[in-house]
Amino acid sequence: IGLVQLQPLYVFASAELGRRSMLDDLRGRRIVMPPRASATSAAALRVLGLYDITEDNSEFVFMPLTEAIAELRAGRYDAGIFMLAAENPLVRQLMADSSVRLIPFLDARAISNHLPFLRAAMLPRGAYDAADSIPAADTPMVAGAVSVVARGDLHPYLVYAMLEALGRVHRLPRY
Repeated sequence: IGLVQLQPLYVFASAELGRRSMLDDLRGRRIVMPPRASATSAAALRVLGLYDITEDNSEFVFMPLTEAIAELRAGRYDAGIFMLAAENPLVRQLMADSSVRLIPFLDARAISNHLPFLRAAMLPRGAYDAADSIPAADTPMVAGAVSVVARGDLHPYLVYAMLEALGRVHRLPRY
């Protein structure tokens, strides 16, 4: 029926890996993410596979979201991958945490060509804190679309009513 929002695939790496960490730098590292059956983990594994980062050469650990973020922030993993709404408080915490750094998707357009369920997106400079410029620069990302779907036999009047409600409640994506 309609697109509600784009949820970026955030890859946060330990600050100890260096300021200029890229996706390739995750090969051979310990990576934490939400449970294996989640959409986040499914997308993350496919993206990492494009860079030959697999369970054969890296360690993937799957756990509940809040636990995974806490473990990453505590320094028990080299990186964490999370697909959440940009305004999610957990993302805001990670963006403000100096122990982790957001990894940009410099190949966002190529990734979206290989994996059409993802879209290239841009996280604008200062999106989380304009005064402190967090992030410090426009950051290329990939994002999954969150859409509203309905059965084919839903009455057209209800579809239009839902579209009207969606238009009032949700604004256009920022990316």
